[in-house]
Amino acid sequence: MSNLGYLFLRDNELSGNVPEQFLNGCTSLNILMMDNNHLSGTLLSGIGKLSLRILTAARNNFEGAMTKENCQFSFEILDLRHNKFSGPIPSCFPIPLYYLFLQGNSFTGTTETLLNFSGMSAMDLSDNKFSGTIQIPYRLYNMRYLLLAGNQFHGQIPSQICELQTIDILDLSRNNFTGSIPPCLNNMSFGKTYFSSQYSQGYRLTPYSAIPDFTEVQLVTKGFSLSYKGATLEYMSGLDFSSNQLTGEIPHQIEDLFALHALNLSHNNLNGPIPQSFQKLESIESLDLSNNNLSGQIPVQLEDLHSLSVFNVSYNNLSGRAPEKGQFGTFGESSYKGNPYLTWSISNRGNATLSPIPTPLNDGNKNDSAIDFTSFYWSFAASFGTVLIMLATILWINPYWRRAWFYFIQVCLHKCFGQFIDNAFY
Repeated sequence: MSNLGYLFLRDNELSGNVPEQFLNGCTSLNILMMDNNHLSGTLLSGIGKLSLRILTAARNNFEGAMTKENCQFSFEILDLRHNKFSGPIPSCFPIPLYYLFLQGNSFTGTTETLLNFSGMSAMDLSDNKFSGTIQIPYRLYNMRYLLLAGNQFHGQIPSQICELQTIDILDLSRNNFTGSIPPCLNNMSFGKTYFSSQYSQGYRLTPYSAIPDFTEVQLVTKGFSLSYKGATLEYMSGLDFSSNQLTGEIPHQIEDLFALHALNLSHNNLNGPIPQSFQKLESIESLDLSNNNLSGQIPVQLEDLHSLSVFNVSYNNLSGRAPEKGQFGTFGESSYKGNPYLTWSISNRGNATLSPIPTPLNDGNKNDSAIDFTSFYWSFAASFGTVLIMLATILWINPYWRRAWFYFIQVCLHKCFGQFIDNAFY
């Protein structure tokens, strides 16, 4: 098969090892896709002699480590997500490499080698065992998607991260980062159109560069881990620093990220108020600030965020009354619980707050239910009195009915209390 250029084996029920002789002689093979099967063994040792540009083998059972023998590869796209690979990445890892997806393995070591690829557009190292600090070189001018969630990174988030000016999705969640959030985040794109050194106000109408249709990125937004790929990924933007140990106040410079769709700063130790300037996040759809130490009131200016569909500030120290207009009329208890000094409208959807116990009203300011109840008492008393007067009048005028009435009373008394009367006389 010396002329074979593309081989697609995706989405089947293939199992077992990939035999080394299977692709012998495939000197023209450029693209090999084996995603979503049950394949196992050491994948990389079997394809070392090929001149592949694109290799995707996500969601299989491949295992083993990357060694110096793998440095002969010339991948442009490498997708090994959700396998069982382990060990460090060798320093001679092949370049150029534009898309690298290693999510859901057990790779270890640091990312110093991987972050040296100047032309890289997307890197997903989520849910591995990488550690150390992260150093962002200045030459990553094409990086659009950087996901390092679920590892063991520590230290401060370096200010050099703001050099990723073309970034659309940045996920550093579920690590051990400390310190404050860099205030220079407004230098980054997150969906803004970039011309020269100036951002133009408006949405990105066309992507920076086309990405492969099979490229997929997972991001926690709207309370769920959602996958974005193809055309949808082109227009998605998100910033996730959740589940770290970040401190300090939320920098107001985030206000300039007007094209940002998802912002998650939850499960940290952030304090201070929610910036009023978040009003400028006109494209925001998901805003999660829960499980921090934020204080003060929820800015009423946030009612202008008409695209906001998920809002969570639970378990903070917020006070006052939550906004009620616009999208905030749809947020209920799950958005606000854990703030003992915060109240919100009982008309909000799903709200389970207890309404205050009614207090007696003054006579001059009675509500409708009190007037109806009083009228009932008066009506009942008037009717009862009328019946008694009519009965007395009839018995006084008509002797026959009077004798019949007294006879009826005598019979009733005898039936009910006759035994007691007889005992009294005998």
